[in-house]
Amino acid sequence: MYINEYGSSSLPKVIILHPMEVTGEEIYHLILPYLNGFYCFIAPDQGGHGKSDPYVSLKNEVETLKTYLFDKGYTDIRLLFGASMGVTVAYELLKDKRFHVDRIWFDGGMLAKHAPVMNRLMQMVFLKAAHLFRKDPNATSDRVELYGEAMAGMMKENMIRLRDEDIRQICTTCCHRDLVKLPAEVQKRMHLEWGETDFALRPSKRSLEKYFPEVETVIRRGYAHCSYMAQNLESYVAQIESYIEM
Repeated sequence: MYINEYGSSSLPKVIILHPMEVTGEEIYHLILPYLNGFYCFIAPDQGGHGKSDPYVSLKNEVETLKTYLFDKGYTDIRLLFGASMGVTVAYELLKDKRFHVDRIWFDGGMLAKHAPVMNRLMQMVFLKAAHLFRKDPNATSDRVELYGEAMAGMMKENMIRLRDEDIRQICTTCCHRDLVKLPAEVQKRMHLEWGETDFALRPSKRSLEKYFPEVETVIRRGYAHCSYMAQNLESYVAQIESYIEM
């Protein structure tokens, strides 16, 4: 993990944990034009992405982020945002009672104790895409339709960079989670969302009643995995800023 930080350290802290195929730096610059407020952003490039080293393990990612936050004295967090693979790290941070997090927003997270079938499917799909793009960097995919030209281009470049072992490790991490029932007061500060056709939705549904009964849950009708964010970025950022100020 390589940690990018933007904005004055005196401002409210916002942690952005990106989805697979996009870096923290890229997510920050995508949302920046639509921000009304001022924040200190901690936007890591997670393992295998951007300026980071290869992906090692969830434990390594979490410990790197926690060490950084403690060294900087950042234990009061205004918003903890995680999308897709970013939810794996965000959730582990949320379980650490040494941090106080005002608001939590998770998008497209795989919230399942064990999803071995989905793990195999994800590895197959992502490895196939990586091999295609490495062989032909000009190849197109359905990512343009789902995520737009700009984000699809970023996704392709990151997919080319990711090693096969990074992809396997990330998929396995996403599909095998150490879930616990968080305190009700924490759950009431959480927002969970998925696209209607999100591959992470069905495995996660089985966990909602047991582990997240108090959480606000939103299903974006007509959208796929993290595609609402990509296709409605200005509105999405406005919704998050409104949520921060609740």
